[in-house]
Amino acid sequence: ETVWEKFIFISALASATSYLNQNIGEILSNSESKITYIELLHEIEDVAQAKGLKLPHDIVGQTILKLEKSPKEATSSMHRDLLAGKNTEVLSLTQFVVNEGRKYGVKTPVYEKIAALDQARADGIDAVRKAEIENDKILNEGKDEARKKAEEIAKKASEWIGRKNKLSQELANFIQGKSLNSKVKPVN
Repeated sequence: ETVWEKFIFISALASATSYLNQNIGEILSNSESKITYIELLHEIEDVAQAKGLKLPHDIVGQTILKLEKSPKEATSSMHRDLLAGKNTEVLSLTQFVVNEGRKYGVKTPVYEKIAALDQARADGIDAVRKAEIENDKILNEGKDEARKKAEEIAKKASEWIGRKNKLSQELANFIQGKSLNSKVKPVN
């Protein structure tokens, strides 16, 4: 049950910070955000009671006090992961509460809304990641083709430079020969 006391704090905090895109200070200073956080606490408390867990009668108040003592600029790891476009703990911290609520006949509408939104975000992040991987693959294939083309062009350029140098030398020789010939007086 001590584990559940910690889970209540972590789950509600992670769900609220991720959903609201706010840190602890912002949640505490915004009345609507604080109401959302408190609703999450009540929903998870109801789930814990339905499971038969013995929690302190004032678990919601204790959890709010704990949050108020936390650094105001802090946020949850799930929120940080979401901002960084990484996989989040939505299944274990948010969706788990929804699933347990369904299992025990407890309504968890705020958790359900957040779980659905976070899952949609995660699906979007996965879709973006897949697109980036595919794009990188295409770009790398394109780079290989571009490298081959560049090598062909460099080879042709080298051939042209070689021809130009040869022609320049022949021209120089021709001019030099003409100049030598012009100094020699013709014999009559």
